Amino acid sequence: MQEAVEGYRAMQLGSELFDDAAAEILGINRTDMRAMDVLQRRGPMTAGALAEEIRLSRPATTTVLDRLERIGYIRRTSDPEDRRRVLAELTPLAFERSMEIWGGYFDFAEREAGRYTVEDLEALRRFAQRGIEENARQIRRLERILAERPGRGA
Repeated sequence: MQEAVEGYRAMQLGSELFDDAAAEILGINRTDMRAMDVLQRRGPMTAGALAEEIRLSRPATTTVLDRLERIGYIRRTSDPEDRRRVLAELTPLAFERSMEIWGGYFDFAEREAGRYTVEDLEALRRFAQRGIEENARQIRRLERILAERPGRGA
């Protein structure tokens, strides 16, 4: 178990370092990258929904979207179901630049997945899902700690 945890932590550090370099290549910061990641995974969404997902205030999220729009990585469009709402979505440029950076990882994942059984992959999916749930629980715990600090309370 210890070796698995150490391997996972080392992989996580490698991902962080890779993402730092990717952000620099894209000319954005890590918060901008988080917003782009969510938009890539979830598709077009309102600034409010994105703010909740990346845990930023709505004004800060609007600033992120303004920055990404100026660079050409997102566009704002009217929601076809409610023309009063505005959706942010990635542009073809964002997808193109992302593939230049992460395309090698997609190729690796496809090759590597072939080395595992369906049961192995299902176990990895379950592990990832439980990790996502635990991350959310731990974030809530840290937010409570921060809220108890002097000057940060409700």
